[in-house]
Amino acid sequence: MGISIHNWTLLQKALNYFGKDLSNIAMCELGNQRIRHPERMSITALTGKEYFQTLGMKHSSIDQNGRDGSLQYDLNEPIVDSSLINQFDIITNFGTSEHVTNQYQCFRNIHNLCKKEGLFVHCVPMKGSWQNDGVHSCRYRYSTMFFTRLASIYNYEILCNEIIIQKKNKSNLLENQSLVGVIMSKSSDCSFDQIVFNLEDIDDEEHS
Repeated sequence: MGISIHNWTLLQKALNYFGKDLSNIAMCELGNQRIRHPERMSITALTGKEYFQTLGMKHSSIDQNGRDGSLQYDLNEPIVDSSLINQFDIITNFGTSEHVTNQYQCFRNIHNLCKKEGLFVHCVPMKGSWQNDGVHSCRYRYSTMFFTRLASIYNYEILCNEIIIQKKNKSNLLENQSLVGVIMSKSSDCSFDQIVFNLEDIDDEEHS
């Protein structure tokens, strides 16, 4: 998905919880995210890594492609590198998890990478939206209830859980892609058990 104006607005809400000084905040992005239309955010950086490092943040990104300095891991598989587990103050998921086949393992990795009291920031396709048109494709689409249930099961505090309606494009055509924007805090180091992980509130393109 990349970092769009919608991701950007949600992320600024999350970063406000850390105060004005972001130096030494450890951040992990899912995907080697590039900034879409940086002029809209009044910045010149082209990648998330480039921008967040200018703020003094300790930035890492995870992507199978290994581009733009990303760590080459597959989110379908357990991440067990001890230098990454429980190390990050903020994890961002801007249009990555919906492409990962193993949803349980993807969200387990997100949980395990985050420090206690750290933040998760998700901006992902909304359930019932983003119908594949040959241009925009994703396997999974989420509801706000999915994240409400996730928070209840794994003891997260919900700071924001909203639907983001995208505006008309330059051709004045209605976009059919709405998003779910979520900020949650990891309140405890509970284990991320598979037996209680629930896909009930997710659309699966392969089974729709």
